[in-house]
Amino acid sequence: MPFYNPIHAPNSDVARHAETIPQLRQTAKFFRELAEHYKHMALCDELTGLPNRHATAAYIDDILTAVRNHDQHLGITDGFLIIACDVDKFKSINDTMGHDAGDAALKEFSKRLESVVRRRVSAEPQPHKRHYDAYGIETDLVARHGGEEFLLILPMQRHMQATAEKIARRIFSIVCGTYDLGEGRHWPMSLSMGMNFITWLEIDAFTKSFTDGTLDSKNTSLHKFLFDHADAASYEAKNSGRARAYVWDKTVDSMDPLYAYDGPVSDAVLTAREAADIVASAK
Repeated sequence: MPFYNPIHAPNSDVARHAETIPQLRQTAKFFRELAEHYKHMALCDELTGLPNRHATAAYIDDILTAVRNHDQHLGITDGFLIIACDVDKFKSINDTMGHDAGDAALKEFSKRLESVVRRRVSAEPQPHKRHYDAYGIETDLVARHGGEEFLLILPMQRHMQATAEKIARRIFSIVCGTYDLGEGRHWPMSLSMGMNFITWLEIDAFTKSFTDGTLDSKNTSLHKFLFDHADAASYEAKNSGRARAYVWDKTVDSMDPLYAYDGPVSDAVLTAREAADIVASAK
């Protein structure tokens, strides 16, 4: 007579628990996927799928962590190119073609802008991409900060005017052009851009002014330090006729013209250019 073990009985506690293990695994998988879904929703813009302000804050926290971890070992000329972008006369799209056309324009604009930057680490050589491990910050950030405003943070080994101009030209060549917005609607898209380069050394010096260790991505002074000059250069690009890039020159504390897009632009941009020319000629 074979040996009988009660734990093998179909109605034993062990058997019943064994049946629930696959169910528990499935439940755990469901909640993991749900958590990832909500994390994605929290960090991504709903319309374009780009990172949002919360994702930008997380990226800045990574920069601060790198500064604290490397301390005096940071490169003197290494740093980040900060780029503030605004879609030119975006309101005119909504006003003349409807909000669905405006949404389509923002989606296509975001897709093109995202194609310019490094979003993931790649072992394959990419001729137009920069290969630079910025103390662990290996990917660029391109984020939508609301409306028609976009922000890029690009880790770079050193800043040169020629490098900034090359990046500006590439962005304009890929992002600008006539967009097909559906239902036979087309619009010449352009952007105004402001650029500023900040070195690791400057970030390190800034963080050391907060001796109480309270500095994080939510700090208003940090946001002004990182983004104000790029924003100011972007406004100067808009005030100078749009569809162009300006760069902040910290050596003379002023904004310099860097690149002017000469492709097709909307009538609204042409009107803005005429107004800017009138203002400039009156000075």
